Amino acid sequence: MARRGKRRGSRAVCGVVCVLFGVLLSLRPFASVGVAAVALAVGLLIGAAGELVAGRGSVPARRLLAAAHVAAAAVIGLWPGIPLAAAAAVAGMVLVASGALEFWTGLTSGGSWVALGGGGITLVIAAVATLWAEPALLPIVLALGWRLVLVGAGLLIDLWYPPNSLGLPNGRPRILGRATALLVAVVLSVAATAADPRVAVPAFYDIELPVSARAGDLQRAAEDPGAPSGATAFRLLYATTDADGTPRPGSAVLYVPAATRAPELPLVVWAHGTTGISRGCAPSLLGVEAGGLTMLPGLLAEGYAVLAPDLPGLGASGPSGYLIGAAAGRAVLDGVRAAGRVPGVRLGASVLWGYEQGGHAVLWASQIASGYAPDVRLAGVVAVAPATDLTGLFSTAISAGSAGTLGTDLLLTYPARYPDVLLSDYTGASPRLLGEIAARCEGERSLVGDAWAQATGFDQAWTMPAASPLAARLAENTPSGPFGHPVLVVQGAADAEVPAVVQDDWVQARCSAGAQLEYRKLPGVDHAGVVSAGSVAVTGVLAWIDDRFAGRVDEGSCGE
Repeated sequence: MARRGKRRGSRAVCGVVCVLFGVLLSLRPFASVGVAAVALAVGLLIGAAGELVAGRGSVPARRLLAAAHVAAAAVIGLWPGIPLAAAAAVAGMVLVASGALEFWTGLTSGGSWVALGGGGITLVIAAVATLWAEPALLPIVLALGWRLVLVGAGLLIDLWYPPNSLGLPNGRPRILGRATALLVAVVLSVAATAADPRVAVPAFYDIELPVSARAGDLQRAAEDPGAPSGATAFRLLYATTDADGTPRPGSAVLYVPAATRAPELPLVVWAHGTTGISRGCAPSLLGVEAGGLTMLPGLLAEGYAVLAPDLPGLGASGPSGYLIGAAAGRAVLDGVRAAGRVPGVRLGASVLWGYEQGGHAVLWASQIASGYAPDVRLAGVVAVAPATDLTGLFSTAISAGSAGTLGTDLLLTYPARYPDVLLSDYTGASPRLLGEIAARCEGERSLVGDAWAQATGFDQAWTMPAASPLAARLAENTPSGPFGHPVLVVQGAADAEVPAVVQDDWVQARCSAGAQLEYRKLPGVDHAGVVSAGSVAVTGVLAWIDDRFAGRVDEGSCGE
């Protein structure tokens, strides 16, 4: 009796664990293949325990299947950077074997509908998931989750409705219980997928640039039905060049006001704030407000055309260009060139307006414009809470214990660009953890990052020696001028993400070097307040832009 009670206890514990972890996998909370692989490995280990205590089929067969689960878990968990297709194949083969054994058990035990049904369902979902290695959905994770729910629910139900030797009595509640558990898992998966903020990148963004393409050439233009009332929007794909001169595609959205008779439309170019470094985090996909462009209706009402380029690595294919100065500046300037080639649209001079990461981009655009794009007519540049002194910004964030997503974006971008920057030299955080956060877009990933920061000390996992290769590369990508156009820098004095003290020092250094720029530090304004529609910050910027298009000269001295 003691042995039987102990066995019932192990089945109960295993059943609960299988159901809980199966529900976790069914909710599909993973964005990166690396973390999903770890989850698959853990799920397979739990599945191995489930096979051992399930009590169906011959003991040698169950032990062999459990060993296969453990072997598959080892392959997936210990293979660095395992491709999703390989992980799906390994896990899928084990799930197929599980379904086949269960189905065979049903056939050989007098036709048990419980085993036949569970085995047949497992075979189908395992086969589909193995062949369908879709990174956005991670179907193999769902398949394993559903299987664990099915197994765990079966273990718990069988404690209440034990089968006899033929497996026939109590068959109906055992079948209905399993079916209900599986249905709940599927519903959870559907709900989680529907609520997922990540956006699949449409085929429009996929292009191989022709050899003849020149920087700024418009490759594709399609009218975007998501235009605000009273405006027309065009989604653009164009040619630009990376920091090393390699051709790459860029993407943008151009908004044109319907109510205007001007022969040439003045163009405001909005360079967005940080949205993430995954392609699907492009503001042209997520919506303009994702990048901070809350003032679009007001700009259109003033008669301005508005161009919103995606910064490199977003939307159009190619490596992340997060805070890579030359790449970002070129993408902005080439976006202006491409917008001018949209049929039926006549554009005049441009003012560049950028926020945080985008502020860094427009300052670089001004810095390189005379040499890279002398044909682009720039009337002025506005940098709002810009990422300027990158070394100071990152060092300050590390000291404040808030370097999390900034460090993630930098250290998954810079090592891929610069061989002398090694990820492990600057963080003790797991590369899988960094990849999980980086695969998510701003907002969703910050929630994940905050949770991990509290649980693992993630924000304290960063270091940055003063004489390191990373420090040198950050200095290399810090905009330093000279700027060939009127420049306005707007900074919130209460900004905790881009601290005013870092901005003060950068402005003072630029003024000492002979640059001409206007600096407005706004008391009591935080990081979001500098782009809030109708705020004093935005109202002041709009007046400054009006003056630039009107040709009025700013007589202020540097820094004031």
